[in-house]
Amino acid sequence: MSAAALRLTDSVTQLPRVGPAVAKKLAKLEIETVGDLLFHIPRRYEDWSTLTPIGQLQAGTIATVTGKVELITNKRSPRKRVMVTEAVLSDPTGSIKVIWFQQAFLTKILKPGNTYLFSGEVTQNQFGLFLNNLAHEYMGSGGLKAVYPQTAGVTSKLLRQLVDHALHSVQVQDNFPPDLQAKYHLVPLDQAVRWLHQPEHLQQVEQAKRRLQFGELVRYQLRALRLRHERRGVLAPPIPFSESLAKQFVSHLPFQLTAGQRKAAWRILQEMERSEAMRRLLQGDVGSGKTVVAALAMAHAVQHGFQTVLLAPTEILAQQHSKTIRSLLEPLGCAVTLATSGWDQDTSGLVFVGTHALLQQKVEFQNLGLLVIDEEHRFGVDQRQALLWRSGLQGQQPHVLSMTATPIPRTLALTIYGGVDVTYLQEKPVGRLPVRTVVREPFQRGQTLQEIERAVAQGNGVFVVCPLISPSDLLGVSSAQAESKRLKVELPGKRIGVLHGRLSTLEKQQLMVDFHGGSLDILVSTTVIEVGVDVPRATLMIIEGAERFGLAQLHQLRGRVGRSSVASTCILHPTPGTQSLERLRLLETIQNGYQLAEHDLRLRGMGELFGTKQSGTEEWLQFGLPDLALVEEAQAAAQELWERQQKK
Repeated sequence: MSAAALRLTDSVTQLPRVGPAVAKKLAKLEIETVGDLLFHIPRRYEDWSTLTPIGQLQAGTIATVTGKVELITNKRSPRKRVMVTEAVLSDPTGSIKVIWFQQAFLTKILKPGNTYLFSGEVTQNQFGLFLNNLAHEYMGSGGLKAVYPQTAGVTSKLLRQLVDHALHSVQVQDNFPPDLQAKYHLVPLDQAVRWLHQPEHLQQVEQAKRRLQFGELVRYQLRALRLRHERRGVLAPPIPFSESLAKQFVSHLPFQLTAGQRKAAWRILQEMERSEAMRRLLQGDVGSGKTVVAALAMAHAVQHGFQTVLLAPTEILAQQHSKTIRSLLEPLGCAVTLATSGWDQDTSGLVFVGTHALLQQKVEFQNLGLLVIDEEHRFGVDQRQALLWRSGLQGQQPHVLSMTATPIPRTLALTIYGGVDVTYLQEKPVGRLPVRTVVREPFQRGQTLQEIERAVAQGNGVFVVCPLISPSDLLGVSSAQAESKRLKVELPGKRIGVLHGRLSTLEKQQLMVDFHGGSLDILVSTTVIEVGVDVPRATLMIIEGAERFGLAQLHQLRGRVGRSSVASTCILHPTPGTQSLERLRLLETIQNGYQLAEHDLRLRGMGELFGTKQSGTEEWLQFGLPDLALVEEAQAAAQELWERQQKK
C-alpha cells in the first residue's frame, strides 16, 4: 500500500515488517488496526539526548549511556526457566554489567567492539550496580523516545518504527468543530497524535494529552446525555415504599443504620416508586454498608411480588452476598437462591444472588423488578443489557441499582457514570476502627511473624495476599504457593490454607468456610479476596509484593480486615530491592479510599483503578483523568455538540 493511503481501520499487517507472527504478538496489546497502533499510548518518555558517564551512574535512576560492548553471552537462569542475556559495557569512566530477559537474539545484533546508546534502569545488588530493562539505539539517534506498554517480541523500538511509518501514511481526521477547538484552546487531532509519539519536548506531550483527554471526555459526556435522553422513555414497574416493611427490616438488624445508609435507602426507595426505570449507582468506601441498603430495596421488590437479582463478579463474593442477604431477608420470609456454576437455571423463586451464571442466554425471568449489580464495571455492557430484556416484563425494564466499593474520585464518577445518578455512602458502621497500616522492609519479617503468632493465639484469622499463584523466575515476586510453604516452615503447627482462582468452586467455598469458622488460622490468597469478602474474625493482613498493587487496590485489600470492633492491622511487605516506598507509606496515614484513589490517578493512571477494558462497547478512559476544570469544559462542549445535533 502506497504512502498516505492507509486508513485508521486498516489492519496493521498493511505496515512494513508486520507479518502474521508479529500481528499475533501485537494483538496481545490489543493492536489490530493502524488506529489501534496510533492510539497505543506511551507509558513514559526517555531523554536519550542527556548522557550519563558509566562511572557516575546511581542506583534507582533511569539513565542513558554511550557504551562499547566488551562481551555479550546467553545463559539459563538458575531454575532454567528463562534465557538471560548478559553483557559488559564500557566507556572511559568505567564499565557496568547489563541484563536482558528472554532476548537471546541480541547476541546477533549487538557486536562486541561496537558502541551503542543504551537506556535503562540502574539497579544494585550484592555484586554492585547493573543495568536492566534496557533499550538500545545506534549512535546518532538520540532525543526524546516514547516507551510503550510492551509484550514478548514487541519492543518499544519496534513500536516506534511502526508508528513512524503510520504517521507518514495515514491522515487522521478531526471531527471536532474548529470553532470549539479554538474556544477550548485545543491543538488539531493529527498534530496531537504526532506530538504524542514524536515530541520535541515534554510540553508538546502535555498539549497532546490534553487534546486527547478532552476528546475522550466529550465522547463519554455525549454518551451520558444520550443515555439520559433514552431513559426518559424507559418504563419500569412502580414498587411502592412500605413503612411497615422498612421498620420490620430494621428491627431485625443487629446494628443501627448510619445516617448515610438511611438517606441512601430513602432516595433509592423513592425512585423505585416511579414508573420510570431507576438507574442509580450506590458508591461507598470499603465497609460502608452498601449491601444492607441494597437488601432493603430487594425486600420491597419481593413484598410486591417482583423477582430481584444481586449480580456479583466472583463466586466468592456471590457466596458472601448470599449469606448476608439470607440473614437480612429470611427473617422476612424471603427465600434466597444462590446461582453460581452448576446452577440448574430454575428461575421460579423471587430472590437470586449469583455470578455470570445468571447471564446465560437460556436464563429467563418472569417479572424481574429490581436488578442489583455489585462492581458493575467488571461486567460487559452487552451482558448487563441482555439481562434487562430477559426480565419477563412486558414493555418494561427492571429498576437497576449498581454498587461499587472501588474508590472513585468525584471527577471520575462525573465521567464514567455520567448516565446514572450517584449516591455516596461516606460513613462506616458504628464500632468500626481504622485499620493500622505499616510498611515493613524485608529485614523486619521477624516482627511480622510475631504479630501472626499473637493474632492466632488470640483466636483471630490472618490473611496473607500475594500477587501471583505460583513462583516466577522472571518477576521475582512472592506467590501464594511459595509463601504458604515458607509459612509452614516458619510457623509450624499453624493451620494454613491457599486460595486462588484456579481452584474449583467447591474448593474455594470450603476454604472460606474453614477460615470463617476458625478451622484455618492463616489463609494465603491471591487478590480473589479483594472485594466483598467479610470475615469478622480476620484481624491481620499481610500483603506481599505490595509495590505491585495500586493504592486503591491495596485499600480494597486491607478492607478485608477491620470488620469488627477488634483492632486490626495491615502490613505491607514490598519485594526485596524495591527502591521507593513513599507511595506505599501513604497508606500508613490515609484511611480514606477516595484520597488514595486521587493519588493513584496522579501516580499510576486510570488503569490502576479498573484494571482492564470492559468487554462490549464500553472502555475506560485511556489517558487518565485530568483536573475537574477540564472535565467541566468537556461537559460544556458536549452540551453544545448535543444541542447542535438535536437541531439537525
